[in-house]
Amino acid sequence: MRKTRKLMKRQITLTICSLLASWSATAEPAQPSQTDALPASQPYAVYAQLGASPHAAHSQTIGVLLPWQGFQRQWGGWHWQGYWDAWLAHWAARRQDGGPAGYAHATALGITPTLRTSPTAASRWFFDLGIGFSLTDRHYANRRREMSTRYNFASHAGAGLWLDAERRHALVLRIQHVSNAGIKRPNPGENFLQLRYQASF
Repeated sequence: MRKTRKLMKRQITLTICSLLASWSATAEPAQPSQTDALPASQPYAVYAQLGASPHAAHSQTIGVLLPWQGFQRQWGGWHWQGYWDAWLAHWAARRQDGGPAGYAHATALGITPTLRTSPTAASRWFFDLGIGFSLTDRHYANRRREMSTRYNFASHAGAGLWLDAERRHALVLRIQHVSNAGIKRPNPGENFLQLRYQASF
């Protein structure tokens, strides 16, 4: 009887130890795999982008992304990269007078330093955040009023998805705000909802 109890106690002890060992193994943080390793460098990319604003305005943009080579970080458990976004845009808005003449047009040139972050280096989802400068060939005017400066700040936030495993093609949905930050009035600003197609090379 005593032998049976000893055997049962030993079996229970071994079972508990094995369960604790398996639990501790699963509870340990996973070691980064090769797919989560930081890439050696980011590829350059070009893009085309369409946008619309709530003030009867729209935009067409082309640009190039120039990566900050060597800037690869892990902050707060997220993977971070950076790049320069150099762009050329055409903006068109309904004329202020509301007449039948159509749209007022402006051409904008901009440069925006941007941070890109993702849950892991291997994630197909990513998020962008940036603020930079833009210069238009004339004072941009929407249906509300005209901007008082040709130079403006251009900030944006966006969410994107890589469409392929090689990360050569992506779609990005962005919100862009353009204004002079109150340097001169009037400063009506403009907001664009934008959809971007990006191709890396």
